Amino acid sequence: MSEEFNAAEGSQLHEWGKELDEQFYRPQVEAEKSQREQTPQARRQNRTRTRQRAPSR
Repeated sequence: MSEEFNAAEGSQLHEWGKELDEQFYRPQVEAEKSQREQTPQARRQNRTRTRQRAPSR
C-alpha cells in the first residue's frame, strides 16, 4: 500500500500522515487541552459548599 501511495502521490504515506496530523489534529488537541486546563479553575471559583447528608438509620 505504501509503495502504491508513493507511486500515485509522489510522497511517503507515513510522512504525509504526519503532516496531516500536525495540520489538523494537533491544533484540536492543543485547544482541548487548554480548555481542560481552564475549566477546573473556573469550576473551583464557582463551587459552593454542599451539606453532607446524615447517615441513614
